[in-house]
Amino acid sequence: MTVLSSQKRSEIGPDLTPRVIGRGWLSMSLPRLSESFEEDLLALSRWLGEPVSGRKRAAVESLRLLSREAAHPRSLSAIHGQQAFPMHTDGAHHVCPPRFLVIACRSPGKADVPTLLTRFSNLALTEDEARQCEAGTFLVRNGRRSFYASITDRAREFIRFDQGCMTPVTREAAAALEAMRARLSGCEKVEVHWREGDVLIIDNWRVLHGRGQLAPFASPDRHLQRVSIQ
Repeated sequence: MTVLSSQKRSEIGPDLTPRVIGRGWLSMSLPRLSESFEEDLLALSRWLGEPVSGRKRAAVESLRLLSREAAHPRSLSAIHGQQAFPMHTDGAHHVCPPRFLVIACRSPGKADVPTLLTRFSNLALTEDEARQCEAGTFLVRNGRRSFYASITDRAREFIRFDQGCMTPVTREAAAALEAMRARLSGCEKVEVHWREGDVLIIDNWRVLHGRGQLAPFASPDRHLQRVSIQ
């Protein structure tokens, strides 16, 4: 497994978006322009587009290690608790998932809990598996706004994959899910090990991410903050 160390502060400018799209993610230190960590995170995020509000209608969302009982009922934390998170698309339960994710580290916590990354293209699906991902129909659960969709579609640019909210309803979808699980289990993943002030920008349309295996004792003081860009 490749280890991705945080790069030194990168220059922010109009070329930020193509740099992220070109590689799939970008790691840097948060440029400190004010006394507010959240305002600096939003300032960086706006170079990529317009931030969208999360579950609590906040543009900056806090990500902490939660027990199943304390988590939102429809979240990955409600399913996996403080264990590792499977690779997924963030916001897959929306008709159009966020284009980019900007994640910053307020505190890495006492125990190392890495974030994992892999490009969808790295899965090297066979022709038959790719067809199943396109043809298989899933129920995407989002309360009263639930809908049906596939993992891929020629009419759209993004990948949609989240085992937490997507349930296969056709044979092709069940086969696609098994193929994705097998490919993700064996593919190369990049590990991001957090340090205070680190920022990770992810192309959420083409890169899947997850939470790595936790240290023996989870760190309740681990605190990441996320901004989603539509």
